[in-house]
Amino acid sequence: MTVVAERDEREGVAGDVVSAARAVARDLDSGTELVPRLRAAGLLGMSSPAGPAADPEAVLHACEALAEANGSAGWLLAAAQYSGVLHWAAPEIRKKIPSDAFVTGTAGIAGTLRRESSCYRISGHWPAVPGAVSADWFALFVRSREGPAVVLLPAEEVRTSIDIEPLGFDAAECRAVLLEGVQVATANVFDPFGPSRATGSATLPVALAARQAAAAVALGLARRALYEFTSTARHRSRLGSVERMAEQPLLQQELNRTVSAFRAARELLLAETRRLPRLPAALPTISRGSRVMLAAAQFHAQDSALAAVRFAFAKAGGTALYTGHPLESRWRDSEALAQQQLFGEASERDMARAQFGSYVSPMVL
Repeated sequence: MTVVAERDEREGVAGDVVSAARAVARDLDSGTELVPRLRAAGLLGMSSPAGPAADPEAVLHACEALAEANGSAGWLLAAAQYSGVLHWAAPEIRKKIPSDAFVTGTAGIAGTLRRESSCYRISGHWPAVPGAVSADWFALFVRSREGPAVVLLPAEEVRTSIDIEPLGFDAAECRAVLLEGVQVATANVFDPFGPSRATGSATLPVALAARQAAAAVALGLARRALYEFTSTARHRSRLGSVERMAEQPLLQQELNRTVSAFRAARELLLAETRRLPRLPAALPTISRGSRVMLAAAQFHAQDSALAAVRFAFAKAGGTALYTGHPLESRWRDSEALAQQQLFGEASERDMARAQFGSYVSPMVL
């Protein structure tokens, strides 16, 4: 299974960012404080205007590497990609937020905005926001009379509460964000779905950037699950069997098909990512057709990765069903990711409509 465990070492993939992510991944353990490690490595602001201007392929490799080592670390880094909305903010707002600030968010429009004479009022409930405990700023998507918008709020103005016990990502500090009539300055409310005002960074539309990072987390979880499974299969046998799992022809065949499907989906996502225009100024004007193809590849990558994790967990033998097995946390994280709005049934239906040219929410494309 070296084909699953090996790393991509391609040149020209914002090597510093990817190398930093892989260095953090090598040193992670269960007791590591994740956000301080990501900040020290310079990874939290890699999609912000003040950051290292990581391109979409670098984001994919970085999030994948971290998720392979630790699902919660990968999910925190994926959430930090919401700092990309700063490309659409006014210069005076961008200046307030340093490059190492942790700007977190979550997919979905879960609040409303009311205009007053000199400000806005925001209310809403955003469940399971990653990194809410350690965040410096929150990027929250809302409905307004003018259409969907994003609101930037500093952490001290946000109230959080513990969600119902999550299925996975239990070290990602996920909390619900609750706001009721909170006053927001006009400059902190803007449209992140139009052309980018940035000239020095390769930015994707908000939904595509968020899904790119989330799909990378799915890929990392699957890579680790397949590695854990093959390691187990080499020396373990099923209950009632005298031969090792690795010696069973039917299981070998199933593994080969699963790995091939997973690798093909991963390569498709990489291929669509590499088709993006390389000039930063061209990315905000990426065609609708290209956006649909990239989004379709992101959905497919996550779905194939989920299937790979489910295969590994189901076939690993009886111990996989008990708490503490290495595969259990990968399975829990993968299932939690599958429930995210970025990959939910509603988003899939919108993607199907987009394939036929119908209008879909900007939170999808």
